Amino acid sequence: MNTSFNSVCALSQPCPDCYKNTTETFVMPKRPPENGAISQIYETKRNIFINITPEKDEKMAVDIISPKNHEIIEHYVVDPSEIQPDNASYVEMLALEKYLVMKGECEPVLSGFLTILYEKEGLNEKANHLDEIKRSSDNSLTYLSFDDYLKDRKATYAILDWKPHKLKS
Repeated sequence: MNTSFNSVCALSQPCPDCYKNTTETFVMPKRPPENGAISQIYETKRNIFINITPEKDEKMAVDIISPKNHEIIEHYVVDPSEIQPDNASYVEMLALEKYLVMKGECEPVLSGFLTILYEKEGLNEKANHLDEIKRSSDNSLTYLSFDDYLKDRKATYAILDWKPHKLKS
């Protein structure tokens, strides 16, 4: 399962419950159960966990989970075939990325960047950040290894080229 957690804390000690962004290290709350999730993200700014789980009909379940009691605060069912990346919410973009990863179209490299892009919008508020995603990918060779750059480009263009369509069942 893909998680957005670091395993070494600021003191360079093994720390499975530490998360480090570019400026701070956070001690994460205890992780909620995965319950079949293919991705579990801890959002430090919103102080929530996000579990993403594929459903049998190729839709993606997205659960917003309280770190205090691990209760599901919000539950979304996202149909990737209906997502329009140029007018999509944070929840939809995360679900689309994980759907593309699950289908082997790309690797899970954009979740953290999506978190930054959508930090001013609500979880389900529509926005268009495709230009920022493309610009970041175009510039990523300056700070990524060539292999990571290729993974980033593949993921970026999987999203940029995505068109809503009817999924084959």
